[in-house]
Amino acid sequence: MVELQTERIRLIPLNAKYLNLLIEHEEQMAAKLSLSKGVGSLDEELKQALYFRLSKVLEYEQN
Repeated sequence: MVELQTERIRLIPLNAKYLNLLIEHEEQMAAKLSLSKGVGSLDEELKQALYFRLSKVLEYEQN
């Protein structure tokens, strides 16, 4: 997995597995990627957007 990291931020592109884990089990994904969980959780609007993105990632992975 390619990632970009600076002193202040770490950017990790999520594959379908981790994107689904983020949507369904945010704490487990954070633990698997050794991330600290932020305050709060995903609201329904953001989850809906992530499900849409997940469908596009799955579509891309099949091609």
